[in-house]
Amino acid sequence: MPRIALSVALTAIAAAIFAPRVIRMTYRSWRYGHLAPLFERGGE
Repeated sequence: MPRIALSVALTAIAAAIFAPRVIRMTYRSWRYGHLAPLFERGGE
């Protein structure tokens, strides 16, 4: 049991460290890359 709890804790720590970066990059690419053409068309 302790080994499983330790692995879960390490996974949670790693997720807490890397998740914000991944979410931030995904959000930027989604907002500026995917939605930019829609905003440009709407602006015109």
